[in-house]
Amino acid sequence: MEKSTAGFIGRQKKPGEKKRYGRGVIKENMQIYALMLPTLVLIFIFCYIPMYGLVIAFQDYVPGAPFLGEGVKWVGLRWFDKFISGHYFSRLIKNTLILSGLNLLFGFTAPIFFALLLDQIKHTRFKKFIQTASYMPYFISTVVVAGMVISFIDTDGW
Repeated sequence: MEKSTAGFIGRQKKPGEKKRYGRGVIKENMQIYALMLPTLVLIFIFCYIPMYGLVIAFQDYVPGAPFLGEGVKWVGLRWFDKFISGHYFSRLIKNTLILSGLNLLFGFTAPIFFALLLDQIKHTRFKKFIQTASYMPYFISTVVVAGMVISFIDTDGW
């Protein structure tokens, strides 16, 4: 039985020898590279090009003026220093940490407890109703769900 040489053209790889990527391997995998290309282009466009605007944080920027070139006044870390030494910085950090902690507490543990409680329900139809009702807001707009709830509990029959 022969060993597979997937990705290698020519000779077998010896133990401890590094892989060699030549034209043959690149040619062999050209379809995979072509599949990767649209994703890499989108990552470049939406993740790397906007980073060009980060230079504004280190300038005395005037809207409408160019980011780079003549007439740009570089101020270094002055805006960061102003933000950190500002009156509201401690309150902002405290609120951020509190909101992140609450999000972690309720956004992570509550669904797990809900799933465990739901698993203990023996009545199958009720269990499926609760599952559907709890997942409905993720699939249907909140306005539509609110309208459905109002319709369900309305006493006029509409």
